[in-house]
Amino acid sequence: DTFHRICAIAARNCIAVTTKSPFKSYYADLVRKTGRNTPAHKDAISAISRLLGSDDGLTRGMDGLIEDLCAVKTVGLFPLTARMNHSCEPLCELQCQTFVDCRIDVTAKTDIGAGEELTISYIDLGPLAGKSATNTAKRRRELQARYLFLCECGRCIDKPTS
Repeated sequence: DTFHRICAIAARNCIAVTTKSPFKSYYADLVRKTGRNTPAHKDAISAISRLLGSDDGLTRGMDGLIEDLCAVKTVGLFPLTARMNHSCEPLCELQCQTFVDCRIDVTAKTDIGAGEELTISYIDLGPLAGKSATNTAKRRRELQARYLFLCECGRCIDKPTS
């Protein structure tokens, strides 16, 4: 509840968190303590590379690999979008890029009347979804398994066999 109040105060749907890799500061500290290219530095680098699974020492580009393994680049929390309900006949769809700009656009699929609930689909209903998009029982099973609810939207209740 407090989190939602903070989001409302900020009037934002997205809260982005970007972190820094610990490797660069760790390596800089190692160089400060051992000195560059000293025997102690070479021993420390050798130990680090063995821990990382490389017997050949640290190689070019390994710091990037370590950063990918250790650091979360960007995380987006979308508390307002997360509160949207599901429908197998959604009025809206989500359009986003994979955290390029930490933004989700909610786009109307059809005209929406005043007071109508904005809904999205929690599962893929597109043309490539196959029978799971057209078969009511399969859609309901997937929603039950993944989201722990039995869908009772108009499409599932009105046409239970399609």
